[in-house]
Amino acid sequence: ERCTHVLGIYGHHGDHPIDEERVAATTHLLADAINGSSAKELRQRQESEVEFLAGLGHELKTPLNAIIGFASLLERQIRDEELLEEVEMITMSSQKLLALIDDLIDSYKIQAGKLVLHREHYNLNEILANSVETIRVIADERNIHVRTFLDTNIPDFDFDVKRLQQVMVNLLGNAVKFVPSGGEIIVRSNAESDMARVQVADTGEGIPPEVVPYIFERYKQAEGSESRDVRSAGLGLALCRDFVEMHGGQITVTSERKKGSCFEFTLPFHYEEPVDAAS
Repeated sequence: ERCTHVLGIYGHHGDHPIDEERVAATTHLLADAINGSSAKELRQRQESEVEFLAGLGHELKTPLNAIIGFASLLERQIRDEELLEEVEMITMSSQKLLALIDDLIDSYKIQAGKLVLHREHYNLNEILANSVETIRVIADERNIHVRTFLDTNIPDFDFDVKRLQQVMVNLLGNAVKFVPSGGEIIVRSNAESDMARVQVADTGEGIPPEVVPYIFERYKQAEGSESRDVRSAGLGLALCRDFVEMHGGQITVTSERKKGSCFEFTLPFHYEEPVDAAS
């Protein structure tokens, strides 16, 4: 056991009265020292855990990448349609697991204050268009129409390309997962005076009202919900919120049952990270 708080100091020296102000000052000094030590220990423990998780992630990703590589090789050689579908399922499942490992590592780094954005001057619409192409094949297979309305007045500005791609892939992946055949996904971007606004709307079943308040929280799921459209189970949307907020923006969702959902986020053109940001 160890001391974590100082509640007070008591002493007696003959008939001389206790200097209460001095005692109070000493108490505060001791408490500050203990708190500082505890904070340092917490930071060290978090750093060790992040390093351990990153190492574990590397060990898990190495065989997964090998599986994906061999499966991709088989896909190019197999002629049997039924067997090809099974191999494609191996590739898809492995890629999902790979993405989950990356999400777990990113999530823990964010919570530990160890994830740093790497900004570069780039075109936002290019990121949006490229992200749409990542789901185009799946959308076409499911007869889902994907349309984009991108505002060419959005100037190039500084942002983390990788992290915003993650945001878009997560939002589009959710949309294509829950939109029925014949449905639609619309991606819009608009330039405002000091920011860009992006929307990812779909014509899916909508999100259960009981899920909406905590849809961007980690590991949340609507208990007892009969709907299959439970998008808040996991890390994807939580990371969307984290990455957008790290850029100084905000992300929200509106949804109506049987009509669809719309995720919207903003990105300021100029944003200075707090001086105490992780480094």
